[in-house]
Amino acid sequence: MTETINIHPDFANMPAMKSITHPCLLAAMNAGLQAASIPKWFSHRRITTKHQLTGSDGKHYPAWLISPENSTKPAPLLIYFHGSGFMVKHVPQHIENAVHYARGAGCNVLFVDYRLAPRYRFPTPFNDCYESLLWSLDNANALSIDTSRIAIGGDSAGGALAASVVQKAHGQQISVCGQLLVYPITDCRCATYSSTAFANVPPFKQFSMPELWHHYLGQYDPASPPEYASPMHGNKTGLPPAYLETEQYDPWRDEGAQYAQELEKAGVSVELNQIQGTVHGFDAFVPSSKIVVEAMERRILFLRRIFEG
Repeated sequence: MTETINIHPDFANMPAMKSITHPCLLAAMNAGLQAASIPKWFSHRRITTKHQLTGSDGKHYPAWLISPENSTKPAPLLIYFHGSGFMVKHVPQHIENAVHYARGAGCNVLFVDYRLAPRYRFPTPFNDCYESLLWSLDNANALSIDTSRIAIGGDSAGGALAASVVQKAHGQQISVCGQLLVYPITDCRCATYSSTAFANVPPFKQFSMPELWHHYLGQYDPASPPEYASPMHGNKTGLPPAYLETEQYDPWRDEGAQYAQELEKAGVSVELNQIQGTVHGFDAFVPSSKIVVEAMERRILFLRRIFEG
């Protein structure tokens, strides 16, 4: 049965665009986004510190530590991976959201600028994200981080990276206290109803989920992807509590809800927030919307709860 699309008026005028995958166009767009982020980071310079992390291949990538005025010492930490399809830089609102998480939950936030596909395909983006967890543990004393209160989070593709980092951390017996998964990508098989039903719903136009996975993974078997590439294929037993949010007219809605169900089947505590009338990336486009404000409050309440134990 086909769903009637009834987007909330706050998001009805969001722009729709085709995926940008041509290397030159992608490079130009990412250069523009990087330039746009500079004044945003500068505006928060009193509470942010830029660090250079080293990947498993010896190459460097940046991360910003956001330390709000109200954080305790040592402070809990949220390690956050931004979305944008594994290929696109963070937008300025990603920075604002990270600052809101830090101030709202009274925690530090490590905002990781992991390397991007298709220049750096899997496993490099994933490795960068996992290495950021190890870096945080190695530098916990210098950064005044409480290692018993580290959470992992991300949105969209960053949600996929976050979910997989949590899985690997558990496999390596590294303690993580929670996972914040905001409209996450979870399954490289791309076989749900929403994956095709909402392929032309803003912000997308003629969107192809398999193409996105191809740019991230290269040639791959959807039934048997590489370990930690597709969270749905990973081991979910013993994972920490999760907040998982889906948007009603999002191509990734159904697989997000299915991942929440799989976590619950594995005995994981899950807070599933299925927001009506919304689309993918709604919080980045219309941050002043009451719906966005309420979603941010739910996310922050989850962080407070897991950090308070």
